[in-house]
Amino acid sequence: MTRTLFFTIVVTLVFQMSLFAQSGHPIQNSFGFGPRAGYYKSGDAEEGSWLFGGQARLRIGQVLGVEAAAEYRSKEKYNFGTYNGQDYTITVSYVPVTVSALLFLPLNSQMVPYGIAGVGWYYTIVDYSAAFETNTGGIFKDANSSEFGYHIGLGIDYALSEHMAVHGDYRWLFVDSTIKGTKDITTNTSVDTRNSNGSEISLGLTFYF
Repeated sequence: MTRTLFFTIVVTLVFQMSLFAQSGHPIQNSFGFGPRAGYYKSGDAEEGSWLFGGQARLRIGQVLGVEAAAEYRSKEKYNFGTYNGQDYTITVSYVPVTVSALLFLPLNSQMVPYGIAGVGWYYTIVDYSAAFETNTGGIFKDANSSEFGYHIGLGIDYALSEHMAVHGDYRWLFVDSTIKGTKDITTNTSVDTRNSNGSEISLGLTFYF
């Protein structure tokens, strides 16, 4: 490829992108899907977890949208202390399936802010450490449960083309799950309850058709 041809291609691409930027956000009345990834942490957890999954989005004009998403959140850690050299910890994983309403601010721009609110079903996997399982008389055991939750948040949607957009958002999550451990490690006579309320930051890419 000669320098002249390379220069011509670059100038053409820049010109096309500038025309596209002046035309505003082009994705309306479109359905799309794509991957997402991010980080989640419960307020009571010592360590958060990474998440990955996907979403499907339906744009209804300039203002409204609907999202359905599914994720896997890897293990986050709850620490209840150490006794006789043994760690009393709980790790929790989540598989949430959520449905959300999106409210876009109708700006004539490729970059559009939005608000989000929705509900979800959270498949919750609770894994107790060996110390919990062997030293508490069978009170605390690994368990799986299905919990209800809801969320609100804010985000930014950026159109890369007429058929592709990237978005990033921050969500506050409120989940009805409770993580039960021991308040007194030496006796295991009282229960210390933690919850899964927290926040999530994620980045997604959606291909529209």
